[in-house]
Amino acid sequence: MAPAMCASDESFGPVSDCRFFDFTVQFESYILSVIPSALFIVLGLSRILYLVNQPRALGNNGKLLYALKAFYALALIAADATALATSPHTSVRVAASLGLVASIVLSVLCHCEHWNTRRSGLLLPFYLLATVLCDAARVRTFALAGLIHTPFFAALCASLAARCCMNVTENVSKAWLIKERLAPEETATFISRLVFGWMTPLLIYGARTQLTVDTLGPIADDFESLRTWERGSRQWEHMRGRKQPLLRTLIHAFPSALLAPILPSIVFALAQMAQPVAIHDAIDFLSSYSTASPRPVQEGWTLAAAFLLIYAISGIADGWYMLESNRGSTILRGFLIEAIYRKALACHVEVAKEMGSGKSGNLMSVESEKIVARMTSIYQPIQILILSVLGFYQLYQQIGISFVATLIGCLVLMGTAPLLSRDVGAAQAAWTKSTEARQKLTASILRNIVPGRLMAYTDAFYNMIHAARDRELTAYRTFWRRTSRLLVLSNWGAEFLSLVTIGTYAIVGLVDPSAPPFTTARMFTVIAIINLIGMPITELGEACAYLIQGWVSIKHVEEFLLAENKPETPVGDSTAFANASFGHGDATFLHELTARLPNAQLTMVIGHVGCGKSTLLHAALGEVTLTGGALTVAAGATAYCAQDAWLRVEAVRSAVVFVSAYDAAWYARVLRAVALDRDLAGFAAGDATLTTHLSGGQRQRVALARAVYSCAERFVLDDVFSALDANTEAHVFDALFHPAHGLLAGKTVLLATHGIHRLDKAGYIIMLAHGRIVEQGSDLLARAGPTRDLVEKHVSVRHDGAAGAAAAAADEPPALDADVDTEDTQVDEGKRATVSWGTYAFYLRLVGGFRAALYLALCMAAALIPLAINIYQNYWTSSFDDRGLLVRYFGGYVAFEAVAVLAIALFVYYTTSVAMPHAARGVHADAPLTVLEAAGVGKVLNRFSSDMNVIDVSLPISIMGATQIGLALLGSLLVITVTTPWIGLLIFGIVALFSVVQYFYTKTSSQLRRLDLASRTPLYNLLTDTVEADGIRTLRAFKSQAQFTEINSKRIQASQKPFFLVKAAQRWLCGQIKLSVALINGALICFAVALRHSTSAGLFAVALVQATSLTERLNWFFITWVEVEICVVAAERIKEFVDWAPEEDTSPENAFETVKLGRRWPKQGGIVFADVTARYRPELQPALRDMSFQIRAGERVGVVGRTGSGKSTLLATLFRKINIEKGTILVDGLDISEISLDMLRSGMTLIPQDPVLLEISVRENLDIEGKHSDKEIWRALELSSMKEIIEHFPSKLEEVITGSSRFSRGQKQLLALARALLRQRNVVCLDEATSSIDVETDQAIQQTLRTSFGAATIITASPLCYVRRAASLNTPITQIAHRISTVRDYDRILVLDNGHVVENGSPNELLDIPGGIFRRLLHGEEAEAGINDSGKANVE
Repeated sequence: MAPAMCASDESFGPVSDCRFFDFTVQFESYILSVIPSALFIVLGLSRILYLVNQPRALGNNGKLLYALKAFYALALIAADATALATSPHTSVRVAASLGLVASIVLSVLCHCEHWNTRRSGLLLPFYLLATVLCDAARVRTFALAGLIHTPFFAALCASLAARCCMNVTENVSKAWLIKERLAPEETATFISRLVFGWMTPLLIYGARTQLTVDTLGPIADDFESLRTWERGSRQWEHMRGRKQPLLRTLIHAFPSALLAPILPSIVFALAQMAQPVAIHDAIDFLSSYSTASPRPVQEGWTLAAAFLLIYAISGIADGWYMLESNRGSTILRGFLIEAIYRKALACHVEVAKEMGSGKSGNLMSVESEKIVARMTSIYQPIQILILSVLGFYQLYQQIGISFVATLIGCLVLMGTAPLLSRDVGAAQAAWTKSTEARQKLTASILRNIVPGRLMAYTDAFYNMIHAARDRELTAYRTFWRRTSRLLVLSNWGAEFLSLVTIGTYAIVGLVDPSAPPFTTARMFTVIAIINLIGMPITELGEACAYLIQGWVSIKHVEEFLLAENKPETPVGDSTAFANASFGHGDATFLHELTARLPNAQLTMVIGHVGCGKSTLLHAALGEVTLTGGALTVAAGATAYCAQDAWLRVEAVRSAVVFVSAYDAAWYARVLRAVALDRDLAGFAAGDATLTTHLSGGQRQRVALARAVYSCAERFVLDDVFSALDANTEAHVFDALFHPAHGLLAGKTVLLATHGIHRLDKAGYIIMLAHGRIVEQGSDLLARAGPTRDLVEKHVSVRHDGAAGAAAAAADEPPALDADVDTEDTQVDEGKRATVSWGTYAFYLRLVGGFRAALYLALCMAAALIPLAINIYQNYWTSSFDDRGLLVRYFGGYVAFEAVAVLAIALFVYYTTSVAMPHAARGVHADAPLTVLEAAGVGKVLNRFSSDMNVIDVSLPISIMGATQIGLALLGSLLVITVTTPWIGLLIFGIVALFSVVQYFYTKTSSQLRRLDLASRTPLYNLLTDTVEADGIRTLRAFKSQAQFTEINSKRIQASQKPFFLVKAAQRWLCGQIKLSVALINGALICFAVALRHSTSAGLFAVALVQATSLTERLNWFFITWVEVEICVVAAERIKEFVDWAPEEDTSPENAFETVKLGRRWPKQGGIVFADVTARYRPELQPALRDMSFQIRAGERVGVVGRTGSGKSTLLATLFRKINIEKGTILVDGLDISEISLDMLRSGMTLIPQDPVLLEISVRENLDIEGKHSDKEIWRALELSSMKEIIEHFPSKLEEVITGSSRFSRGQKQLLALARALLRQRNVVCLDEATSSIDVETDQAIQQTLRTSFGAATIITASPLCYVRRAASLNTPITQIAHRISTVRDYDRILVLDNGHVVENGSPNELLDIPGGIFRRLLHGEEAEAGINDSGKANVE
C-alpha cells in the first residue's frame, strides 16, 4: 500500500487525517460505491423484468447506436473486473464486487432500454451520472494516495471513462430512429428532461410565429384520457362502495404518477440544506485571511465548485420535481374530465336537470382544475420533515441548546395553521355553492338573452346576475378573510422564527457570558437556516388551505360521480307497462299505467297540457324511475325527437346524419320527406348551414330528419309537428306515415300530439289525464268515450285534410329566440403573441386608481420592512460584546418585527378583502349580456366559469406575488449596490440576462395559455349540450354514448397538450434561472477567493446573503410575472367580450326617450309598414320585400303563410332585431328608428315560441322587474290556467323553476302568457307562443286574449292559437299562425309569401278570392267543418 494511505483509511472517517480536504477510503467505498451499486442492482432488475414484457419500440435502424452502447458496456464490465482483481483494500474489494454486478445489470438494462423503449427511463442515466461524480471523487482520492501507477488505478480510470461515454450515448435522442411523430417529451433525453431542453424548440418557434393546437405536436401516451380512464375506472368500480372512493381511486390507479415527485423533492430538500453549510464555510474562509492562520486557497476554489454543484443540483432537482408533478396533474386531469363526462352520459335525467349546465361546467372547469392544481401541496410535508431535521441539527451546531426556541416556534406555527384553517373548508364550500348558483342563473339567462333583450329585460337580467354575483362575492370575501390569516402567518413565519431564535440566543448571551459570540458568520448562517426551515413550515398553513380546497373539490366531484344513474329497465320484444307508476323522490308523475305499445304501428298519446304525455314517452325510453309495477322496454336503438328540438351547433348535414354513416340517396330522400330540401336551397351554404341559422320549424324538422335517417325500428316523437305550418305538417305527416310510401310505415312509432285531426291515422291511441290512462285502444274513434267526445267537440275547429302543398322555400334565418353562432362573428380566441398594455389598463380600471395606489403603498411596506430588518441585524452583530447595546438593539428588533407583522396583515387583508373583490365584481359587471350573439352559450359560460375563476383567484394572487417580490428585489438591489458597489455589474448582468429570457419566453407562454383556455371551450360546449335533459335522452335513445365519448376524449387530448405545455414552459424558465443562479453563486465565490486579501468578511457576508436571496427573488419575480402574463390572458378574453358590441342602438342622439313619450307608450297601438325591405345578412336575399300594410289600433290581425314566408321576420323588424334597408315602420305615428331600443322594446310585450323562463322562483319569473303584488300575480296565473298547478307546489310562488321542475313545455308557455298579462303593454306579440297547448286550454287562452289585454296591441305567433271574432274589442291582435284555422275569426288576415304581403283582408274577404292562397290553405282544414260552394265558412 502506498505511503500516502494511512490508518484513518481503515476507519469510516469520514474525513481523512493524512490527505488535505479528502474522505477516507472506507467512507468512499461504502457511501460512494456500495450503496449506489446495491440500490441500482435492486431497481435495475425490477426495471428489466418490466421491460422484457414490453413490445419492441425500435426497428433495425438503431443498430449503430446499439453497437456503441454494447461496446462501452462490455468495456465497463472488463474494467470493473480488472479493478476487482487488483483491489488494494478490503472495503475497495467489496465495492468493486458490487460494482461488477451492477455493471452486468447495467449492460442488460441498457439492451432492454434501447430496443423496448422510445426513450431511456430515468434510472439508467441517473445512475450513470451519479457514479461518474462518485468515481471522480474516488479517482482523486487514490491519486492523492499514490496509486497512480498501479493496475487498479488504470482500471478505475477506464471504468470512469466508460461510464462517461455511456452517459453520452444514453443522452442521444431516439427521435431520429422512430418513424412516427411523437411528443417531444416522449423522446427527450435524461439531461433534456432535467433542464426542460425539449421545450426550447417550441419556445423559439412560438416567439417567431403564432401557435395553434396542431403545431404543438402529438400528445404523450401517458396523457391520453382513454388510457387514464381505463386505469381509473377499474379502481373506481372497486372503490365506489368504500369511504372516500375518489381519493382511493386516484391513489390506487395512478401510484407512479403520485409517487414520482417524491424522490426529486427529497434531493431538492437535501441540496437546500447544504446551502447554509456552504455559506458558513465561505464566510469562515474569508474571515481566516484576517487572522494569522489563513486557510489554504485550494479550499476556496473547492468551495466555489461546491457552490456551483449545490445550486445546480437544487435547480435540477426542483425542475425534475415539478416535471413529475406536472405530469401527474395532467394525468389526473384527463381521468377526472373523462369521468365527469361519462357520468353525465350515464346519470339520471333528474340529476342532470338539477346540475344544469352551470354546475356541471363548474365541476369540469373549476373543481377538477383545483384538484390537480393542489396536487403539489401533498409533497410539502416530506420536504418539511427533511428540512426540519437537518435544519435543527445545524442550528444546534451553531447556537447550541438555544435551537429549542426555534423548535418551539415551529411547533407553534404548525399548531396555529390548523386552528386558523379550521373554518376555511366551510367557507370554500359556501363559495363554491354560490358560484354554482351564479353560473346556473347565468346559463339560463344566456340561453334566453335574445328574446329577453327583445322584451327589454336586459337591465332586469343584469341586476339578477349581479345580485347573484354579489352573493358569490360575499362568500368570496369570507373565504379570503379566513384564508388571509394563513397568508399572514405564511409571510411573517420566517421573521417570527428569527425573532424567537435570535432573541433567545441574545438572552442566553446575557445570562451566560461564556456563550460563543454571535458573529457575522453565525448570524447569517442562522438566518439562512431559518429561512430554509421557516418558509416551508409557514407555508404549511397555506398548503393546508390549498389541501382543504382540493379536498372540498374532490368531494364535489365524488358526489356527482356517486349520483343516481339512469334506471335499469328490463328489455323485451315490445314496450309494456304493467300497473306501472313513475316518479322521482317523493313525487309521482304517472300512476298505475297498464298498456302494451303495439309493434309496427303508430301509437298516439293525447291529453291536456301537463297530463303527462312527455313523461310517458320518457318512461317508454326507460328514463323515468319506476316506483311501482313493472316496465319492459323494447330492445335496440330508439330514435327520439324531443318537443324542443335538441340540436348541437353544427352543420345541418352533420345534425341529420348524427352518428350514422352518410348515404347520399337516403339523405336526400329524408330531406324531401321533412320538406327541408327547398329550405336548404335558400341558404348560400346549403346543408353546411349551421343549425343556429334555422327557424323554430326548420330546427324541429332537422331533429325529425335525424330520427328518420337513423333507420331505427322504434321512434319516440314528442309533439314534433307543433312548430310546422299546415301545409308543411300535412306534407311531412304524409311522407312519414302514409301506408304505401311513408318512410315510417310499418315502424313502431310512439307520438305525443295535440293534433286531434290526425287521430284516425293512429293504429293505437292512449289518452292521459292527471298522470293516468283514462282510455286506450285501436277503436277509440268508433266508440263512445273521452277521445271521441274530444274529437266531436272540436271537429269544427280543426280537422284533417289533404294538404298537398310542398314545403316552402325557407329564406328566413333565425326565429326571434334563436341565437347566432357564426364563424365570422365569433370573438377571436387569440391572435396576438403578447398581451397588450390595454388589458392591464382594463384590469387597473376595474380595481380603481386610488385602490391601486393604496395597494402599492401597503405592498411596499410589507416588502421593504423585512429588508430593513436584515440591515438592522447586520449592525446588531457588532453589539453582542456590549450588554447595554445588546438590550437596546433587541428592543428595536422587536419593534421592527411588530411593524412588519402589522404591515403584512394590512397588505394581505386589503388585497384579499378589498382590492380583489372589487376587481372581481368590476370585471363581471363589464361583461355584456349581448355577447351571446357573437359566441355560443358554451363559449360565454367558459368566460363566466374558467376565465372568471382565473380573474377571481389566480390573477390577483399572481399580481400580489409579483409586486411584493418585485419591490423586495428592488430594495435588495439598492442595498447590495450601496454596500458593495463592485457587485453592481454582476447584478446588471443578471437583470439583463433574465429580462431577455423573460421577453423571449413570454411571447410563447401567452400563446400557450390562450390555447389552453380556448381548448377548454369545446369540452364545456359538449358537456353543456349533453347535460340538457333532452340531450341525454336523445343520446341514450340513439345508443350514441360511445360516439360522443370518443368526441369528448379527442377534445380532452387536444386540451391536454396546451395544459401540460403551459406548466412545462414555466418550469423551463425556472430551470434556466436556477442554472444561472448556480453559475452566479459559483462566480461570486471565485471572485471572493481571488480577492481574498482585500475583501472584508462582513461585507462579503452581506453581499453573499443578499446575492443568494436576490437570485431567488429574481427567480420568483420572473415566475410570478410570467404567471401574471399568463393569467391576464383571461382578462384579455373577457375584455374582448366587453369591447364586442354586436348590437348597437343606432337611434339618433335626439331619440325619443321615456320622459318624452311617457311610460305607457304606445298609447293606442297602431302599426304601419311602408315599403319595408329587410335582410338578416348582406349575403342573403331580402327576407321582407317592399312590405306595406297598416294595423289599426284595436284591430286583431292574423299573419299567416308557409314556413319561411317572413312571419317571424316581420316581428324581428318591428322589434329592431334586424335593421331595415329601406322603408319606414311607424308605431303610433312615430318612426321606430327614432325611438331608443329600450323605449321601443319596453313599450311592447313579446311571448316567444320558446318560453323565457329562468332558474329562479315563479314570482321572479313572472314579475322579472319586481313591480307587481302577489294578488296581481295570482290573477295572471288564474287567467293563464296555471293557478291550480302553482297552488299544488309546497313553495307556491317561491317554487324555483329549475331544470328538474315538473313543468311541461305547454305549462311553461302558459307561464309566459301570465307574464304578458302582468306587463299590460299596448302591443303584445306572440310568436307561436301556444304551439304546445291542447285544444281546450288553447280555447281558454283565446278567451283570455279577448278579454284581459284591454286596449293592448298583441302580436302573436302560434300555430295552435284559436281566435274568435270579437268586434267589440279595441285590442289590435296580430296573430302569426301556421294552421289557418287558428286565425279564421280574426278581424283581418295578412297572408305572406316570400317576404311579400300577397293577401290582406278579413277572413271572409280572402275566402271570396278564387284560387287565393288563404282559401287554398284553409280548404284542407275546413273541408269537414262545412265550407259552402262560395268558399265562405259556416261560422258558428
